Parts: sequence; structure tokens; C-alpha cells
Amino acid sequence: MDGSIELINVLQEKKKHLYNFKMNLFPLKNKLKWRLLKMDLDYMQKEIEWVILKNYYFLLQRIHLS
Repeated sequence: MDGSIELINVLQEKKKHLYNFKMNLFPLKNKLKWRLLKMDLDYMQKEIEWVILKNYYFLLQRIHLS
């Protein structure tokens, strides 16, 4: 169970770093490049959120079954 909690913490930390990275890129001058990059970063953030939710679900299932 500790491994799942560690994984969730690591993924939440990655999500924070990704958000900070996006905010630091905000002043880019080339708007098209910024939009494409932002779309990629948004997609990565959604993927990380999905993995976090999935791991919470499995963690809750394990707790419920034990």
C-alpha cells in the first residue's frame, strides 16, 4: 500500500511541475508555437491526472478489500 501512496505523491508532484512549466512559457512571442505546446502540455497534464485518479481508485479498492 505504501508503494501506491508514493506513486500518487510522485505523480502529483509531476503535475505541479508541469503546471509551473506551462506558466513559465506563457510569455512566448510566437502564438502558434505557444498554442501547440500548450495543447501538448494540457494533454500530458490530463494523462497524469488520469493516472492519479486510477491509482486512487485502486488504492481505495485495496483498502476496502482488506
